[in-house]
Amino acid sequence: LMAARSSLLTMMSVMCVGRCLASVRSVTRGRSRFTISRIPGLTGLKQLHRAARSRFSTARAIKEDQSVSTPIDEKSFALVVGGTRGIGLEFVNQLLDKGAKVCMTYRGSVPSDVKVDNEKLFAMQMDVSDYSSIKRAADEFRSKHGASLTHIIHNAGVYGPTKTSQSDLSKLTPEGMMEVFQVNTLGGLFVAQNFAPLLNPPAPNRPAVMAFLSSKMGSVNDNTSGGTYAYRASKSALNNVVKSLAIDLRPQNIAVVNLHPGWVRTDMTRQSGLIDPPECVKGLLKAVEATSMDKEPGRWVDYKADIVPW
Repeated sequence: LMAARSSLLTMMSVMCVGRCLASVRSVTRGRSRFTISRIPGLTGLKQLHRAARSRFSTARAIKEDQSVSTPIDEKSFALVVGGTRGIGLEFVNQLLDKGAKVCMTYRGSVPSDVKVDNEKLFAMQMDVSDYSSIKRAADEFRSKHGASLTHIIHNAGVYGPTKTSQSDLSKLTPEGMMEVFQVNTLGGLFVAQNFAPLLNPPAPNRPAVMAFLSSKMGSVNDNTSGGTYAYRASKSALNNVVKSLAIDLRPQNIAVVNLHPGWVRTDMTRQSGLIDPPECVKGLLKAVEATSMDKEPGRWVDYKADIVPW
């Protein structure tokens, strides 16, 4: 009886493997696309199992309800950190289209085609890699506008060293790692420290919102291709910063959300993404407007309304 049972289980396993092999041709995770034969460190059934599990977990992505809880309108005043190009500039444009006032930050200069009118659109110099610059910008905003922000969208970030040097363990340097952490992790933390006091919730049942652009590259569950140490680690650390901020700022009626923009055609991706900034930002603003105190603090959601695994 035991022998028969063992044979039956073996046959069932073989059938399962065959079905998985027929279904799992390739796996797309984050920015990397690879076939089963190229998954490092795995062989045979283990390799197939990892690929199948990734494929199936993606298929079970959880969509969140994005009914509007905190609408962006003519009563809104949003700070866009890193707003001079790509996704950040698209945030500026779409927020203005919704009627909001916007203050955009820039590190070098404001693009010549961006019309700062100092009525609906303001510009302010700030380098998120420099703590004194962040503090100076917050003081400048307070002196001109007081505590009047309803939204903060933290978009500033860097990819860091080249993909080759980030993915080759032997080529990593402390300086390269810290450069990326300084912008992607500490920049977000200290922007929150200095600008959260300038948020003014519109109503008791309508919180102020702070949104951070992270990346699936920072997801531990989603890391199936390795490498890219600086960028992955800095975004993973940012995720924990965002989660703590969501808990700590909640008593002040400030809701915090973590956003994944997708793989967007920007200068950072050398225009090799899958979507354009308008599609990305339209989806992310839906997530921002759906943010409320009833949702999980610091939830992580992408531009398609999918909850992102930590």
